[in-house]
Amino acid sequence: MKEKILFLDIDGVLNGEEQFETSICFSKEAVETLKQLIKKHQAKIVITSSWQGHDGSSREKLKKILKKEGLEIFDFINPSENYLNTDFSPRSCGILDYLQEHPCSYLILDDEYQQEYEFLHLNYYHTPTLVGLKRQDLPHLSFKQLDHNPLFSSSETKKIYTKRK
Repeated sequence: MKEKILFLDIDGVLNGEEQFETSICFSKEAVETLKQLIKKHQAKIVITSSWQGHDGSSREKLKKILKKEGLEIFDFINPSENYLNTDFSPRSCGILDYLQEHPCSYLILDDEYQQEYEFLHLNYYHTPTLVGLKRQDLPHLSFKQLDHNPLFSSSETKKIYTKRK
C-alpha cells in the first residue's frame, strides 16, 4: 500500500472562531475528526503550518501539543524558496518539493491558498477559517496521487480540488 500523507495547517483547520476567542487551543470536534481521518486512511501528518516557526524553532513544542491531543507528527515541510520565478507561496512550493521527494497519496487541509492550490491542481480541502474541520467534512476527504509537478507541467491535468459549500 502506498504511503498516505496529510499536509496539515493548524490555524483555521484545528481551531475556529470559538478557540480564537478563548484560551482553548483546538476544537475538540476538529481534533476528533482529524483522528478519524488518520485512522481510516492510515495517514501520516506532515505539518505545513507557520506554527512550526519560520525557522523551525517551534517544532518540538508543536509535537508535544499535538501528542497531548493523541496526534503524532511524521514530518514538517520546509517552505521552499527554490522557485524564484513563481507567484506561488513558499508553502505550496514546499509541498510540491516534498511530493517530488516522497511519492505518496496525499491530501492538503488548509484554510488558505485555495486559489493557488486549485490553479496547481493539488488535492486540497478548504476549511473555512472561522469554522475549522468538522465531522461533516469526513466523507469529502480523500487522498490522491500527484501525477506530475504542476510547476513544470506543460499539459493540463484534471482538477483535484474540493471546497466545502
